[in-house]
Amino acid sequence: MIKKSKRSEVLVGQTYKIKAPNAQGEYTNIYLTVNEDDGRPYEVFINCSDTTLYETLAVSMILVSRLIQYGASLE
Repeated sequence: MIKKSKRSEVLVGQTYKIKAPNAQGEYTNIYLTVNEDDGRPYEVFINCSDTTLYETLAVSMILVSRLIQYGASLE
């Protein structure tokens, strides 16, 4: 069985601002935060004001975070 890595009390992260097109062809700001533990990404969060994008992106980031925490390769 693959075990989830233990989360440190404090993680260091960076937030990136990304402009992305939405369903209406307009651009919206997306904020992507990547927290690292021991120099490796550990969890990923995303936020945006476009509700049509937010739900899909939020679920995707939960999946990505879980895969990373269980040791999936980032390559």
